[in-house]
Amino acid sequence: HVESAERLKRLYDFDYRNLAALTGRYDVFHLVDASIAQLFVDTGKGYHEQAKVVQDVYPGFPTFDLTFDLSHFPDIRALRFEPFKGRWSQVMVTAVVYEDMQGSAKTIDPNMLESNGVRDASGSVSFETLEPMFFLPIRGNIRSLSLRGTWKVDPIKNAEIHEKIQLIQRMENTLSWKITRPLRWFR
Repeated sequence: HVESAERLKRLYDFDYRNLAALTGRYDVFHLVDASIAQLFVDTGKGYHEQAKVVQDVYPGFPTFDLTFDLSHFPDIRALRFEPFKGRWSQVMVTAVVYEDMQGSAKTIDPNMLESNGVRDASGSVSFETLEPMFFLPIRGNIRSLSLRGTWKVDPIKNAEIHEKIQLIQRMENTLSWKITRPLRWFR
């Protein structure tokens, strides 16, 4: 098997990382950056951590196809989809399909989704925030929700953001920052 892997790498410049990125399934060594997609469910108490469904996702893969089981949430009032956290990105939702408790499938035009990003003419939404969100106009007793689309993470911008976050954290841990903390309350 090692000989085959070396041959693929040498002849086609195709290695394990390429396989994981291509299939989205075989990253047993966790070489591809993983994250989680979250679907928050409002059943009348607002969005909160106890009412969400989570799935592993790989923002480095260009496409996504996610299905969330919502059968244990009665009388859904609203849904909020967070593709992943901590990354500036572009996301294009190409299909929204939900199934009610009777098994009837219904679709929503992806352009009807609101978000905290900026939609361009192609329908792609650019998120200049570390918490990208889509708001789905779905209500009722829903068995499942499927979302398909494409996404792209900006690695350079994200590296800059994380570098600045680390700089702020180092600054907040300095003795001078801690000593001057009471003074920041006065304005």
